[in-house]
Amino acid sequence: MAWAWLHRVHAAALAPLGLLLFPPACGGCAAPQARRPAFALCPLCTSTLKPAASPQVPGCDAAHASWRYVGALRALVRAAKFAHREELCTALGELLAADPQVRAMLPQNACIVPLPLGARRFAQRGYNPSAAIARVLARRLHLPLRHALRRSRDTPAQSSLPAKLRQQNVADAFAARLPLPACVALVDDVITSGATGAAAALACRRAGARTVFLLAPAGASC
Repeated sequence: MAWAWLHRVHAAALAPLGLLLFPPACGGCAAPQARRPAFALCPLCTSTLKPAASPQVPGCDAAHASWRYVGALRALVRAAKFAHREELCTALGELLAADPQVRAMLPQNACIVPLPLGARRFAQRGYNPSAAIARVLARRLHLPLRHALRRSRDTPAQSSLPAKLRQQNVADAFAARLPLPACVALVDDVITSGATGAAAALACRRAGARTVFLLAPAGASC
């Protein structure tokens, strides 16, 4: 107990020094900040966020992306996915959880299910951005989190393919690890063509889900 208390005091005392020596930077424009900004974005970058249009995703009862995948948010998502900045995934989860439309959309019996990564990309990154986002969302909304899906095969990144090939790329790429409850909320980092979400939704329905939502902090057209 005494050591734990001493550790907390020591950490609190060093926190201002850490901010001085290693000031936090905005995840959008990389400008240094005096304190850690909300959602990892400085006030200027936050002011540029634009609501995304509601995507239509086959197989999903409803799909929702909070903000358009442009500018500062695009930089934040790309850093979270490709620059080994797992802490930025937490910021994206907070951004999604703060969206009032998400809170209004999900019923109390919803189960949060992140979209899984293939084994190769998980080994490259060391974490799954969608899972990190989903953890925050589940915690903030007091909903259960289940890692219920797996990749049945590795696929090329959707972003590397033209829109007309994306549906074929992820067809039958997901399978359920276990039976699912009636209501499932799939979580991804970005919704683009919707092909990935549609394939994952099909796997959820095969595992028992009757209602499937798809959520992401960012959304973009193909």
